[in-house]
Amino acid sequence: MKLQAQFEAFLSSGNLVGLVEQMKAEGFNQLEIYDSFEEFRAILRKTHREQDENVVMDIMDRLVGWCSPNAKLFTQSLSNEEIDAYRKRKAI
Repeated sequence: MKLQAQFEAFLSSGNLVGLVEQMKAEGFNQLEIYDSFEEFRAILRKTHREQDENVVMDIMDRLVGWCSPNAKLFTQSLSNEEIDAYRKRKAI
């Protein structure tokens, strides 16, 4: 729940990139960060917060690398296969 509170705080400040940088500094890897953003996005969808969900999805695109090279938040792009494999490992 602590992470959800952090998401809400960074979202309201308009600085979700700052949350990504904080998570990196805390040792989260790219897949873990992406998955955390996906979990938060799902919460926003359930609560019908479409505008906030769109903001989160924009950051998710930058996490995956589906954006211009200068907007990427990681040097490597993630594939759907990597994301799916991570989720399967996490579910075990």
